[in-house]
Amino acid sequence: MSEENRQYRRIDTNLIVTVAQRNLPAGGAASFKARLKDVSRGGIFIETADPPPIDSILEVELLVPGSTTTAVLKGMVVWSQPGKGAGLELIDVTSQTKGAISSLMQQGQQEA
Repeated sequence: MSEENRQYRRIDTNLIVTVAQRNLPAGGAASFKARLKDVSRGGIFIETADPPPIDSILEVELLVPGSTTTAVLKGMVVWSQPGKGAGLELIDVTSQTKGAISSLMQQGQQEA
C-alpha cells in the first residue's frame, strides 16, 4: 500500500520488542523477540523471519522512549510475509497505548 493511501503517517523506529501470541490452537501461548520497524496511530510493523499468520492477535511489549515504563500494544495481523515480518492493526487502544504511540512518533520525528 502506498503512503498516499494510508490513513496515518508512519514513523520509522528500530526497537527490539517482545511479542506474545495468545490463544494458539493447542490453547497455549508463544513469545518471541522482533524488531519494531515503524509505527503509526493505526498500526505497527514488526520485522521477524517467521511472522504469525493473518488474523493472529499479538501483544507487543516495549520500553517507552524516554522513560522506564513499558507499554503493551495489542494488534491483529493484517499482513504477514515470511522472511520479512507482519503488519498489525492496533486494537483495544487504551490511553497507555496512545501515550506510547505518541512517544514513539515524537522520538522518530526527532531522529529524522
